[in-house]
Amino acid sequence: MIYTRESKQTYRHSFNHHVWKPALREAGVFAPDLAEGFHVLRHFFASMLLVQGISIRALAEYQGHADPAFMLRVYTHLMPSNYERTRSAVGKIFSHSAAAGGGSSC
Repeated sequence: MIYTRESKQTYRHSFNHHVWKPALREAGVFAPDLAEGFHVLRHFFASMLLVQGISIRALAEYQGHADPAFMLRVYTHLMPSNYERTRSAVGKIFSHSAAAGGGSSC
């Protein structure tokens, strides 16, 4: 959390103006579409967690959304859809089952 000199919580607009935009300029990457720092950081956080396989339900909870369907509508394009990942996951399930004695739990 970032605080003001009066030890009060900073507002996102103050953060964007006094911290985020100057940091982008200093780094040489300022662009108008990156100007809203809090939103960009939230989107980056959510995107990176989805790429790593975190569930939509967990992400909605982390982001403070009561409805996971909202997250799904916004971030569906980032959900892994790689066929190789699916094959690998199924292979792990069956190889684990075979190593444990082969019985099915279904």
